[in-house]
Amino acid sequence: MGKKRKKKTKRQQKQSFSTPTDLIIAIDWSKRKKTMFGLVGARKDRLPTISKRGSWLKHISDTKNKQERKAYVSKFPHRLQDIKPNLNIIQADFDWQRIKRTLEEKRPMQTIIDDAIYYKYNFQNRPGTILESKAKRHHELRTLVLLADNIAYIAREEYERLKNYEELKRRLRKLGIL
Repeated sequence: MGKKRKKKTKRQQKQSFSTPTDLIIAIDWSKRKKTMFGLVGARKDRLPTISKRGSWLKHISDTKNKQERKAYVSKFPHRLQDIKPNLNIIQADFDWQRIKRTLEEKRPMQTIIDDAIYYKYNFQNRPGTILESKAKRHHELRTLVLLADNIAYIAREEYERLKNYEELKRRLRKLGIL
């Protein structure tokens, strides 16, 4: 005979699911021939775990040469798998309106946004918005920013090669990024 389960109290029910407002989202972009946005979101309580498991992350521009960059990018999808269960959302898109729609749907507690995007898309009056340059000072937020940056970079590189958005999404899913 199985044990009877206790009924959850209202307080336990509230704690068992995540409200959209406890999300922190980081948005970055990568530009060359095409522009690609990377969006990564996680619950605030998951940030220490993400930060610990993402200690290997670095900015693409911090790679010393083309060979090191290529090795880093090729290892990224496999290493991301350790962090991915702690993330609530990963998105790569060239369309700013889809990124904006995601922000409106998720209603994050805080949005960390690239300084250039902040001014270009008028985020000055949006509550809970943090500039990337300020967020990088906080180790846990820096990890989210680096994830968004790396995803935007890899997605842009693939998009420039494939030139088709549906193929890009298939490729990123196959790599395990989306």
